Amino acid sequence: MSRYEIDTTEAQYEPGSNDLVLKNKLNITEPTDIDDAESELLLKIYQKLFIDSTLPSVLSFNDVLSWHRQWLGNVYEWAGKIRSANIGKGNFQFASSSLLDGLITDFEVTYLQRFHVLNQMTREELVQYIAASHVEFILIHPVRE
Repeated sequence: MSRYEIDTTEAQYEPGSNDLVLKNKLNITEPTDIDDAESELLLKIYQKLFIDSTLPSVLSFNDVLSWHRQWLGNVYEWAGKIRSANIGKGNFQFASSSLLDGLITDFEVTYLQRFHVLNQMTREELVQYIAASHVEFILIHPVRE
């Protein structure tokens, strides 16, 4: 079974991967190899964002797209772009691509624009904020992968 079920032509898998690995610039065909590459690159973007630099005081969704592009841009053509395909994983469908613009705007207002006050929240408020924003982001699933 494939990692994602997609109903458009964006569903391109790496030749020779038995539809287990999305088409990528590195011609990786093994799922464990692509997972390792993505994980290694994720550690690098974490290092850059959280150790080597200062996060902006105000976040926008463009920051999220920029980080996604920095993370996966050397691996996938679609990195850092809002998805235009309707996707799901298993039997669960993520938000319809036709609704993404509005959902992203709502996410920005509800979560990203509150980023600058996180250090003023109580522990309980912070945990609730993190949990709610994480769930909302996953349900929207605005980018591939």
